Amino acid sequence: MPECYNETIWKYIDNLDKKSVKETLYLIIEQTEKETKKEAVKRSKKYILGNWEGIERRYDEEYIGCSAEGHISHILSSRISSRPLGWSLEGADEMARLRVYRANGRRSWGREYFKALRGA
Repeated sequence: MPECYNETIWKYIDNLDKKSVKETLYLIIEQTEKETKKEAVKRSKKYILGNWEGIERRYDEEYIGCSAEGHISHILSSRISSRPLGWSLEGADEMARLRVYRANGRRSWGREYFKALRGA
């Protein structure tokens, strides 16, 4: 897909012009010869249009984004699922609290840490 299409699609997304995004993606699909590339564009189209409500919210001045997915992926799962161990519910809860505490820039292991760990 030529680079100009990327810029065009981003311009339409920035302007919340869903109709033009659709039309451009359909045009790209029609002009693409290789079937694997067509499928990639179709997946992109499905992803963009399937997330259109979120795209619109992102441009709302009152919208406050959420980093929960990134936190789960990078902070929690790096210890809980990528190196899976047997965790009790209490142990998993303690580990999650510890990972969040550390991710928030806290390094002290004193009284403050234990209060935060217990939600005090």
